[in-house]
Amino acid sequence: MRACEVLYDKEVAVIDIPGTNYFSPHPIPFLNSDQKVMDFVTKYKTVYCVLKRSSVADMGRLPKNLFNLTSLKDFGIEYLYKVEVITAQLICACVYIDTAQSNDYNIV
Repeated sequence: MRACEVLYDKEVAVIDIPGTNYFSPHPIPFLNSDQKVMDFVTKYKTVYCVLKRSSVADMGRLPKNLFNLTSLKDFGIEYLYKVEVITAQLICACVYIDTAQSNDYNIV
């Protein structure tokens, strides 16, 4: 995992829900709850994960209205996934009444 961080200059984390103690001599985040996973993904907006089958099920619990989980490739018993934060897009239509003709509505 350290090699990924050094070679690609990206933060690496371990996901293990419900969380058996994972030992690493490197100071990497250990995500052992759904909330920690959501916080990590939200911080980076898009993350790529190499997951075991049980972790795919864990990631599937992320709220579908907040996160998009995409399977990219299967490597035997491991799976490459892309997780993205769904950004809300607010489309606003401003309506005003033309004072000259009170029954005409104009949408801007």
